[in-house]
Amino acid sequence: MSKCHGHEPCSNHKEIFITERHIQALWLEQKYLSGLKTSSGEEIVVRSPGIWNLGPGPDFQKAHVIIGGVEKHGSIELHLSEESWFHHHHHKDPHYNDVILHVALWTPIHSKPIENQRGSFLTKLWLEPFLTIPIAKIAQSIDLDLYPYKQFVGAGRCAEGVFRSMSDRDATELFEDAADKRMLHKAWFLQYGDTSESDSAAAGIAKAAGYKNNATLFLDLFIELGKRQLPSEEDRIAWLLGKTGFFSDQLRKKWKKSAYYGQLCDVWDARYRDRSETITLPVLTQIRPFNHPIRRLVLLAKMAADRSLSRLFERLKSLWNSSWLQASKKNKWGGFLKQVNELIPSYEDEYWNTHFLFEEGTASEHLSLIGGDLRSSIVINVLLPLLRASLPEDGEDGGEQVAALKECYRTIKAPAAGKTKYLVHRFFGDSPKGELLKQAYNVQGAYQVHYDYCIHYEASCEGCPFVDLHRQR
Repeated sequence: MSKCHGHEPCSNHKEIFITERHIQALWLEQKYLSGLKTSSGEEIVVRSPGIWNLGPGPDFQKAHVIIGGVEKHGSIELHLSEESWFHHHHHKDPHYNDVILHVALWTPIHSKPIENQRGSFLTKLWLEPFLTIPIAKIAQSIDLDLYPYKQFVGAGRCAEGVFRSMSDRDATELFEDAADKRMLHKAWFLQYGDTSESDSAAAGIAKAAGYKNNATLFLDLFIELGKRQLPSEEDRIAWLLGKTGFFSDQLRKKWKKSAYYGQLCDVWDARYRDRSETITLPVLTQIRPFNHPIRRLVLLAKMAADRSLSRLFERLKSLWNSSWLQASKKNKWGGFLKQVNELIPSYEDEYWNTHFLFEEGTASEHLSLIGGDLRSSIVINVLLPLLRASLPEDGEDGGEQVAALKECYRTIKAPAAGKTKYLVHRFFGDSPKGELLKQAYNVQGAYQVHYDYCIHYEASCEGCPFVDLHRQR
């Protein structure tokens, strides 16, 4: 093996075209590594390399390794050289505080301790001494086009132990049972405190507007905004933007040419800045301008003054009562779902229908504050769960209504999502059964199975009871 005997990259290294993506693939596969030890000589056993992170933050998440006999679960960060930890300012970034192992390809001449933002020292691994192939062959042996699209994480034990031998019908039944549990749980969660079903519908829309990363923050803001009864929409927008840090000095410089942004800054400074409680910053990673939290905060401001939202669930229930029997007999739910979608309010705004944020120019197309993806999320994650929770389980037609709603749910296609792609590989590996997760109903069930089992044993499936439970059945 061509090495530089513990030194930093020599001229030979520079001639070899190796990127950090090669190192990520090395770590994922583990097949070109043997006898791993930390920089201080402790043995490293990799139970699971973790999940290849497609977004910002550490390269791998939810890894499971044993270092010096001690089990560790967390993130892995990889670089060509360990100095990159500092060059990339990871030591100042709290997103890297759960890194349990820093991996670098080259062994440095002069190593120095690596700290995270909290001041904790990280365990280090230099891969160079543990490669089973020459460094020059790494680029030849690894086809980067294969990563991470197909095998960004290993399939779970359930892929072989449960789903490979399970019929499509039994797998669908398993997911649908789990989906029903998930719907009831969602409805229960939305009915916070002593609020009515109508209030829960509005709260659910607010939560959905925050998407995954900001859902709780948006729900809290919407509840607080309802208590304040601010005098105008401009006040509500200014208060929401101020509470979430969008009037920072940096952003004021960025949008200084926007008269509208300047007006909102003035409202915040004059009326709310000195009286505001703690400012909470939303997560801004992996967000397109159309889905930017600022646009969703404007949506909250409009919702707070929309009295029709208090009747949304009542209208949904009335629509169901007048539609379900006929739709069930014909097994045609398209018309019903279209009307459900139309129950979700559309808000017109001269500025926000023509601007993404506070840019100078206007957009060439109409920009809705509630786009198609968000509407689908509201139907699947808010309205149908609330409707399901309201249906009688028994009585003259109770069971029939529940069965009818399940029929309706089966007709909804699953929206594209990274988590769904992950679960397809997790549960099915390369099996064609992955097609089952093209239905929204099955996807919701898969999410529930993931919640019940995988999140507790995500790193390596070690100790997960799912396989044994279903073998007993």
